[in-house]
Amino acid sequence: MTTAKTTILDNLDGSNVDKFKIILKNQKLAHAYCFHGKEGTGKKKLAFTLARFLHCKDKNNSLFKTECRCLPCIQIAKNQYPFVHILESSTTIKLEQVRSLLKSIIYKTDENNRTVIIINKAENLSLSASNSLLKFLEEPKTNIIIIFLTTNLEKILPTIRSRCQLIYFPKKDAKSEKPWNNFEKLLNFLPKDLPNLYSQEEFINLCKNIIITSKELVRDFKKAFCSLLLPWFKLELEEKRELILGYLFYLWFRDCLYEKIGCKDLACFNYFQAEKEALEKNLKEKELEKILAIIFQTINYLEAGQKAINCFEQMFISIKGVLNVKSSRGTL
Repeated sequence: MTTAKTTILDNLDGSNVDKFKIILKNQKLAHAYCFHGKEGTGKKKLAFTLARFLHCKDKNNSLFKTECRCLPCIQIAKNQYPFVHILESSTTIKLEQVRSLLKSIIYKTDENNRTVIIINKAENLSLSASNSLLKFLEEPKTNIIIIFLTTNLEKILPTIRSRCQLIYFPKKDAKSEKPWNNFEKLLNFLPKDLPNLYSQEEFINLCKNIIITSKELVRDFKKAFCSLLLPWFKLELEEKRELILGYLFYLWFRDCLYEKIGCKDLACFNYFQAEKEALEKNLKEKELEKILAIIFQTINYLEAGQKAINCFEQMFISIKGVLNVKSSRGTL
């Protein structure tokens, strides 16, 4: 009887390994990822494994190869490979460190090699360092991949999170998550298998992206429209979850209307009360009613099988017409 070999990813969550196996097979790596989860869940290990996969000289290599002794793999393991960079600090990652790294990478750009930047303990990024990386993410280079690793997703700028594909790393031996108590009302309006499609944390992040986009529809239409190109939005469409997006937009704006007319008890998004109150104050009752009608029509189009991206583009444009968006609207 043969004994199965131990692979370099044995201690990782199987769903994440499978996810990247498909991504690499289809050659659809995004330009930015954010791996988040508790310490010891394998975020750094998978990031370096992806870097090795992209540069390994062994043509028979796979994501699960135990070890490889080719020169790039050896250099990557020693943090000596010119196209794989790690930035980390136990205190603060400063602007000067980020600028120096980005400057050196731009000078080393090579069309035949994909550069991988791994930012470990990304929650330690200073605000100025985060903003510098944000500018870099807003104009992504085709041959550069950035992977943020963090144990505290809330400390990563929302604008950075929205430009990354978020990958949650659970503890391998973690017990099943607690019931979704904060979303009980919301789940009544969504597909019954939704808890099988997302972890609680992934669903919370999706809701946050919906809320951020809703704010931008009110105060900055250009930014809101560009959100249709962001990784989180494209991922939902690729996974055929466009109806969930439609329902979430509808339920969010409906909650804002309930807030406006004093029917808070009927609200679904109880987890995001402060954000709801802020948005409601910047919209009139009639505006909310018209927005809901537009989103409801969009859901009908989606259910009829029309192309999702076109439906959401038209939805955003129609909402802009209702709001006659001006940058002078209040702070959200």
